[in-house]
Amino acid sequence: MAFPEKSLLLKQFHMPDDKLLFAKFIDQAYLCLKTGSDTFSIFTDPVRSYKMSLAFNKYLPNLYVSSFGGYDGAERLMMGFSEKKLIELRQGLSIALGIDGNIFL
Repeated sequence: MAFPEKSLLLKQFHMPDDKLLFAKFIDQAYLCLKTGSDTFSIFTDPVRSYKMSLAFNKYLPNLYVSSFGGYDGAERLMMGFSEKKLIELRQGLSIALGIDGNIFL
């Protein structure tokens, strides 16, 4: 599978801190697509998470990206990357259930 150049993705961001953080997230996304295993980012703020999700959706349409912080209104979110569509369930504990039945806490 051919991936877009990292520099093309990084052009979406102008601040050095945003570029550095997004570069780390790109590495996690590419690792997911290369190995077929789900990967997760470090925590970031909701605004950055949203901007990064838009960039991933635009340039990597085969990648499913979900953001979660453990509870509604969390100040920090972690991004999960998967080749499978994840279904988020909220029943006191946030979990993601993969189509294949695997559960991620």
